[in-house]
Order: sequence, then C-alpha cells, then structure tokens
Amino acid sequence: MLLCLKENQFNKNYILINNKIKNNVINNSYFYRIYYANDCFILNGVTIEFTLKNINIEKHFNKIKINFNKRDNLNTVENLLRVESELMNMFNTKKKILLLKEQLENDFIKIVNNYKNITKQSEIKLILKISGFWESTYDYGITFRCLNID
Repeated sequence: MLLCLKENQFNKNYILINNKIKNNVINNSYFYRIYYANDCFILNGVTIEFTLKNINIEKHFNKIKINFNKRDNLNTVENLLRVESELMNMFNTKKKILLLKEQLENDFIKIVNNYKNITKQSEIKLILKISGFWESTYDYGITFRCLNID
C-alpha cells in the first residue's frame, strides 16, 4: 500500500533530506534520500497521485510513454512542475537538471511498465514517486519514477 498526496497537497516544509550516500545508479555521483514528514507520519520519499486526460499511449520496451494534451492537463502539469521546482530550490546551487520538467513541457511522461494491461483509454491515473536527489560534480536533479495505478 502506498500513501499518496494529491497533486495540490505537497508542502515543501515537510521535506527532510538524509545524508548523502554513493549513488548505485549514476557513476561518480551521490544520492540523498528524502522523507516527507509531519506530526502524524513519515513517508519514505514523496508519492503524488495525479490524472492525465486526453492521452495517447506508446509502448517502448520496459517503459511506456504517455503523450498528453497540455491544454487539457494544465493544472496537473503546473502542480507537478511546482513540486520539482520547490524541491530543487531547497537543495543545491549546482546546475539544475529538470528531468520531470523536460518531459512535461514536451507533452509526455514516461512510466515504468509494471505489466498492467494498459489499453487505449482517454485518461490515466498515475503515481509520481520522488525518492530523493542525485548529485554529480557539476549538476543535480530529482530521482523519480511514474507508475500506473489503474
């Protein structure tokens, strides 16, 4: 079971950043796990539920690319961009690599193929799971993945 925030519930004041560890995914870099905590609970990372409308689904090996019409998803896109921006602004002064923004501004998002049968549909419910930050010598970004929950 995953506890998820709605896309407009994110509050940067609830973010805790753990100490850096060696990154096992990106060579010559570090990883900082984040926690989302308030008086009632602590979550490992930030998990946000959102819906995209007016979509087209493309399958690419172990990823699925969800193309969407930005005009029909403007509030969702703005909320997700705000989350990435607020997280990035609280972490570092190196060059920001905004991978989520890059996808959303190009009207798509890649999701992990969790082998659920994704058929042609007009909208899709997704989870954005942000687990932390990666940091290299010159730049940094968030570590995230998207999952289908339908």
